[in-house]
Amino acid sequence: MGGVGKTAMAIHLAQRYIVRNPKTEPFFFNEENKSTDDVIKALRKYLLKTFNQRVTAEDLHLFDTGVEQIQYLINQIIDKDQTPLFIFDSLELFQQDKGSDFKQVFSDLSELINELVKDEKFPVILTSRYDLPDIKNIHIRKDLNEITITDFWKKSLTLKIGEMLEKIVVPISFYKIIESLYKVFGGNFRALEFFNEIYRREPDNIYEILNKLNSLPEKYQKETLIMMSENLVFSELVGKLTMEQQQILFILSHFNIPVQRFAINLQEHGLKQAGCFSKDLLNDLIILNNYTLIEISHNTKNNKYYFYVTKIIKGLLKLGSEDSVLTTENIFFFSSFCRTVLLFYHPK
Repeated sequence: MGGVGKTAMAIHLAQRYIVRNPKTEPFFFNEENKSTDDVIKALRKYLLKTFNQRVTAEDLHLFDTGVEQIQYLINQIIDKDQTPLFIFDSLELFQQDKGSDFKQVFSDLSELINELVKDEKFPVILTSRYDLPDIKNIHIRKDLNEITITDFWKKSLTLKIGEMLEKIVVPISFYKIIESLYKVFGGNFRALEFFNEIYRREPDNIYEILNKLNSLPEKYQKETLIMMSENLVFSELVGKLTMEQQQILFILSHFNIPVQRFAINLQEHGLKQAGCFSKDLLNDLIILNNYTLIEISHNTKNNKYYFYVTKIIKGLLKLGSEDSVLTTENIFFFSSFCRTVLLFYHPK
């Protein structure tokens, strides 16, 4: 999902690496760098500026491809006793579709990244909102969709709302404020940033806001979610789903805890009547996860997979979305003492 801090994490990792390895030069590329030519330009500029080494076009013409030219330039940097560190940010923007291969026009970048990752001589950090199926040999994958409240609290200190910490004159802690926002926004950094912008417009109301902490999230939640919906192009994502996938998303959004697949299978009767029962439930769940609309967790103790929808997605689903063929009135929840939740369809 967007807004979970992928770029910030990539930069932080690079900084940590440089602290331990001072002879490191970072190279950052994002959606503005659309081909290997941009990478070549950055490497040539670094060699010229740092070592006064001019790499001419004639030097590069000795190589057949842009990837080979970049490998030559990297070797020049390594020969200077320097270690290059590459960050390729927001790679989902180069994909044909969500979680698919790169567009043909960006195939040279895909080839380059694969070569850099395979080389293993220097660090390469990739960020993407979706999976990268055409990038092989990725050694470490980190899912940032689930942010801890500690991370959320640290992020808030860097924003305008961090001023609350200095202005508090009522018996309530800044942590309690952030805890409340964390629950409402599902730990999403971008939602917190949007809320921060709303707060910037009403800084003089800080005391009123603090005195009405319990109602604060509800007061701003809808406006924040609308802004986030526009930013994430939420309707575009949902529009790409099949009717079967939309119904799976709708069903999962009614659970308050992660559930197994059989919770959805229990809806078979109603979904078949509506003509939208999934014939390949696991594949549809994986697609929803690739679109960052649902999350998947793996319990290593029982080796079972659980599926759930984050609070921020639940909120977006409530904003002007069409009713599901399984309406809320037809859905009932049963919670046992063992914390297992079952969802039943009650036919009319």
